[in-house]
Amino acid sequence: MQTKHIVSIVVILLIVLVGYIVLINQPEAEPEINNNEIINDTIIEQEEVEEGSEVVVPPAPGPFVADAVRNLEPETLKVGTNTISAEVRGYMFFEAETQMKLYDGLTEVNIGTRADGLPNTVVTAEGEWMTTGYVPVSQAITIPASLKGKTLVIRFIANDPSGLGQPRYWGTWIKVE
Repeated sequence: MQTKHIVSIVVILLIVLVGYIVLINQPEAEPEINNNEIINDTIIEQEEVEEGSEVVVPPAPGPFVADAVRNLEPETLKVGTNTISAEVRGYMFFEAETQMKLYDGLTEVNIGTRADGLPNTVVTAEGEWMTTGYVPVSQAITIPASLKGKTLVIRFIANDPSGLGQPRYWGTWIKVE
């Protein structure tokens, strides 16, 4: 009777060991970037930045997530009021809000205040946000005249209410015309 139990335990351990060996030997899947490249944790569309231009990228708040945002509009900003729209993954939200920030080098750009008094960096979901799918967002922001002709970094940063972790983020460069 004891021999059967020992054999059963050995068989189970061998199955677990073989499964572990197979798992650790799987190649990591490369993220699909669609003719873009990741530089300093920021996704860069090849056509966006002029050859040889130097744009300072602020330090990363946490791990970069390549597929966290899609369909970002507009492709360029103008001085004055702009409406940013995009589709953001549900896991970037907490209580239906995520963050969007613009940077000029290492300096965060003041993009105005919402009608409810919150800074425009707080972006509210326009649909069901408790999903792993994409959720539409749009936010009116104000670009000061001093930024005309500059290339800014725009980032969507996952809301991290605990403040303990390094929040996931997505970012790209955007030109002010």
